[in-house]
Amino acid sequence: VASATAAFAMMFSSSLSVMELYFLKRFPIPY
Repeated sequence: VASATAAFAMMFSSSLSVMELYFLKRFPIPY
């Protein structure tokens, strides 16, 4: 169970980072 939870957490965090990069590319933040 612990290994499955860790794998799910890794997949979730990686998908979050991918979505972050996607939104940053779509909506560039004007500095």
